Order: sequence, then C-alpha cells, then structure tokens
Amino acid sequence: MIDAAASDAILALVALVAGLRLLQRGGGAGTAGVGLILVGIAATFGTIRFGGVQSLAQAHDGVSRLASLVGIPLVGSGYLSVAFFPQHAVAVRPYVFVSLLVAAVALIGVPLYGTVIGGAAMIGAAVAAIVGLRRPPSAAAEGLAGAVGVLLCGLVVSGEGSWGPLSRTAWLHLGLSASCALLATGLLRGAPSEG
Repeated sequence: MIDAAASDAILALVALVAGLRLLQRGGGAGTAGVGLILVGIAATFGTIRFGGVQSLAQAHDGVSRLASLVGIPLVGSGYLSVAFFPQHAVAVRPYVFVSLLVAAVALIGVPLYGTVIGGAAMIGAAVAAIVGLRRPPSAAAEGLAGAVGVLLCGLVVSGEGSWGPLSRTAWLHLGLSASCALLATGLLRGAPSEG
C-alpha cells in the first residue's frame, strides 16, 4: 500500500508542523496543537507500517486509536477554549487531556465511542470557529472547513477498498491532511498569541 504510506507521510508532516506551530502559539491553540501532534505521531507510525514494516501494525493501531480518541478531541477542546474561556485555556489543558485519556481507556471497547467523541469535538470546533474566530473572517471559515473535513473523513471516506487510483485509506489521509491544515490555519490566524 504505497499510496497509504505516501499519504500518511503527508499527514504526518502537516499534523506535526501544524501542531508544533499551535503549541508555540499557546493558550487554546496550544491545546489543539497537542492534539495535532498526536495525529502526526500516529501518521508517522502509519508511514512506516504501510511502507512495509508490518511488525508495527499493532503499535500503529494503538497510536491511531489514541489520536482519534484523545488527539481529535483535544483539537476541538482547543477551539472551544479560544472561543469561550481563553483566559483559562492553559490551566484547563492537563485536566482535559487526562479526562480524555481516562475515558479512552475506560471506553476502548465501545465501538461508537470514537465516532461520538470525535464528532462532538469537531461540532464543537465548528461552533467555536463561527463564534470565536471573527478576525480575520477567513479564520472562522478555515476552522469550520477543517472541522467539517474531519467529520466527512471519518463518516464517509474511511473504510476498505479504493476510489479511483487510490485506496480509501490514502484518501482518508489526504482529507485529514487538508483538514488539519485548515484547522491549524484558522487558529493561527484567529487565536490570540499567548506564548
């Protein structure tokens, strides 16, 4: 699955660079940055796995689960922090992270938990983008488009088989790459710099 390896490499690069830039920004943007870094780490494992190192399959699956159950919700939490309680974003981040981690461990066997928590996080990010990112106006549009993109990737694109010349896995990675870039750009343009 060379297309999955190449597309996962793109996702890893986008998510890690975006996550680090958001982490430098601080505040709620930093919370979203931690989430994107988790996505980037999972994509890095995926790049190696799909590149032919099948012994990483179990590790990749575990880290990908962590990225979907903790990383994506952290992105939504970051958006919500920027929009609704920016002055408390840094203080709240460890509690949000630990709560998501505990919930992920406790509910790992519940099949729909990942869909529900990821969907709720991206709906929260979309609402927060519209409400909290007003200047410049493009920041709200970028955040909204990124959140909708993640939702569409999770609900429509993920799965087995292929669409045209690429596997659905590759399309998922490419869609998530674009969505992560949009989510990060929205916060980088619209969130105040705090660190």
